[in-house]
Amino acid sequence: MRMQEICKISGFTKRNIHYYIKEGLLSPASDVQNGYYDFSEEEVKRLSLIRLFRNAGLSISVIRSILNTPDSTGLYLNQHIKELHKEKERLEGILSAMNDLFERLPVNTDIDKLYALGTQIHIPEICSYPESDSFDANDKLQVNRILWIHFLPEPPLTEYQEFLWQKLNHLTNIQYNENCRKIRQFLHTLDITDIDRLFKKKDKHINYVASLDHDGCLQYAEEMKNRIRAFMKDKENIDAWKRYYSLYIYPEIQIYDSEICSIMLEISPLFVDYCTNIHLTCERVYVWLQQTLEGKALEKQLLDLFDDKIDLIHSQHGELELLANFPQLILGADW
Repeated sequence: MRMQEICKISGFTKRNIHYYIKEGLLSPASDVQNGYYDFSEEEVKRLSLIRLFRNAGLSISVIRSILNTPDSTGLYLNQHIKELHKEKERLEGILSAMNDLFERLPVNTDIDKLYALGTQIHIPEICSYPESDSFDANDKLQVNRILWIHFLPEPPLTEYQEFLWQKLNHLTNIQYNENCRKIRQFLHTLDITDIDRLFKKKDKHINYVASLDHDGCLQYAEEMKNRIRAFMKDKENIDAWKRYYSLYIYPEIQIYDSEICSIMLEISPLFVDYCTNIHLTCERVYVWLQQTLEGKALEKQLLDLFDDKIDLIHSQHGELELLANFPQLILGADW
């Protein structure tokens, strides 16, 4: 459909739509002969979501991230809900103060009287909630989505899968508070570009690992060895690992290796394939570290360098995989 029709359907002006195209929220096809845009049903849906989220007060950059990486939606909505609650409290404080001022305002006032009253009225200032006061059940639910969204089957889930997903969320809500809190704090250190990259690269990586056959797993184990060697030569990698270890790496791996994992194994065939393959590759790399001269030397270097910020044994040697892919998944390097 052409511009005139899309404007009529969406209620946006041409100027609005050109702006959204420029900002990367829309990507309509363009007719090479006349230069006109050709809008699809996908663009109609995007415009409807743009209106929804703009009316809710979300920024253009956040809406762009949601439209381009829909799996990130929950993270941004959770943050925005907290901001709205904060603003609601502030507005309620302002309303109460203004009512108080109005009721006490004399009929014939002047600057001195108004000043005297003003000094007795408190208007709450804009401020952010302390991190420790803003962690709730929604945050745990959002951490769960971030950890498991890549493994969930295409909707709709079966009734049993839905039951298991609710069970997983309930279990997380009553346990793993500290790990979830740390992961959430880590996510708040990322900007929008980092979050988009994390979602997209993690999804790509998980599907790649899950797709491997036995020979592919053995080849991947060799790739992991080379990547770990390269990782150890870059000071930025090492510093970042130490910085994020307690806040993200260890908490995430602990949750992946908890009883929650057994629930996800029932929900997701993809997770079954991923776990089978990653356990095979990590075990093979760990045996190499334990039984070869080169591997032993590298293991000693790892343990000496990272001290208490690495654990090669627990979680079925799961830290080895993240060590091999950390520059790509967390720091944005290419594979």
